[in-house]
Amino acid sequence: MGLFHLKYHMKKLIGTVYRSGYIREYATINKKQIFWSQHRRIWEDHFGPIPKGMKIDHINGIRDDNRIENLQMLTNKQNCQRIRHCNVIGYTKKGLKFEAKKKYNFKTYYLGRYGSPGGAKMAYNMFFISKIYNQIKENNLNG
Repeated sequence: MGLFHLKYHMKKLIGTVYRSGYIREYATINKKQIFWSQHRRIWEDHFGPIPKGMKIDHINGIRDDNRIENLQMLTNKQNCQRIRHCNVIGYTKKGLKFEAKKKYNFKTYYLGRYGSPGGAKMAYNMFFISKIYNQIKENNLNG
């Protein structure tokens, strides 16, 4: 039973923040509790069913920030490349600036210097999105 079908048969929707930081929702239907991730439900509300093997990722890395503009659909491989412990370098303080770097496919990319840790972290988080965008753009030009 898909989430769309479940939504219309719920009597009461309840959400809980788990230790992992994700919000899980559940409802009691026919005396059975059914659970799902809130960010996946929000994605499906806007775009329809999530294809098999695809993941819904939080762009800013905050697992309970389930605004639709903070969600993106990725393959499992893409999602692993965005996870903080996969291919991480991040940012370091260099003088008064914060230098951002990202390791991707065994190559280190310099992302620039920023006036705040937040700016450097945003560059780090946005790296993957721009990398994929450029690959798609290049494929469309060559195809």
